[in-house]
Amino acid sequence: MVPSGIGPESAGGTAAVDGARAKPRGLERLGRFMARHRWSVIATWLVALIALAVPAASLHDVYRDVFTVPGTNSQDSTNLLEQRFPSQQQPTASIVFAAKPGATLTGAADEAAIGQVLAAVRQQPAVAAVSNPFGVPPRVSLP
Repeated sequence: MVPSGIGPESAGGTAAVDGARAKPRGLERLGRFMARHRWSVIATWLVALIALAVPAASLHDVYRDVFTVPGTNSQDSTNLLEQRFPSQQQPTASIVFAAKPGATLTGAADEAAIGQVLAAVRQQPAVAAVSNPFGVPPRVSLP
């Protein structure tokens, strides 16, 4: 044992006490049991996993990404927006085009390349509208 009383033997493990090994306790006993009976432990874990997974898979509800809290001001305002502006409730996405450091995307070649990408996006079946970043007003950030 280290003179300060701090060391691997001071944690209550199997330190030599008067020449005899101390009886293992707690997690050490559990670890030894699991090491000696590894295949039984693995089989038990697999049975437990299956026993929990089968009911969970068969009893689940359809997953929904709708979150409502009836009676709150936030929910009331969300409902009002849905009633008055239904077209604004559709999902949107932004496509970001980045230039190399020190360069800009305002050249004719850049505008043509971006236009090709936007045309390909416009052809996708679920896309309702695509706006041109070079339109009026322009949506291109300049340094």
